[in-house]
Amino acid sequence: MFHCRDLHRDLAVDQLFYLGRVRAMKTENIRLMIIIFVALPLFVSLLIPAGQPRYRLKERVQAMQAHTLNPSPSTEAALHDEFEKLHQHEKTQGIILIPALLLIDVMVIYFFWNYGKRKVMA
Repeated sequence: MFHCRDLHRDLAVDQLFYLGRVRAMKTENIRLMIIIFVALPLFVSLLIPAGQPRYRLKERVQAMQAHTLNPSPSTEAALHDEFEKLHQHEKTQGIILIPALLLIDVMVIYFFWNYGKRKVMA
C-alpha cells in the first residue's frame, strides 16, 4: 500500500545523497595538488627527529655502555659492528625509499597532469 509519508521520506533521502551534476576538476586545482604532493614529503622529512635512529637502538646503547665501562678491543669491535649495521641499514633505506618516492611522484605528476585531456585518435 502506498503511503504519502514514505514518499516524503524517500525524497528526503534522495535529496540528502544527491550530488548534483558531477564536474571535472579545474586544471589549476590539479596542478596545485601536484605541487602539494611533491612538496609534502620534503616537509615531512624535516620533521624526522634528530638523534639516534631507532634501528637496533637497544643493542647499540648496550654496546656503547659496555665499551664505556670496559674499554677493550672486543667491546670496541662490538660497538664498531653495531655502527656498521646502522650504516648498512640507512644505506639500504636510501636505496629503496628515495627511488620509490621519486617513482610515485613521477606517476602522480603524469596522471594528474594529463587529467581531463582527451586523446585524439587518428
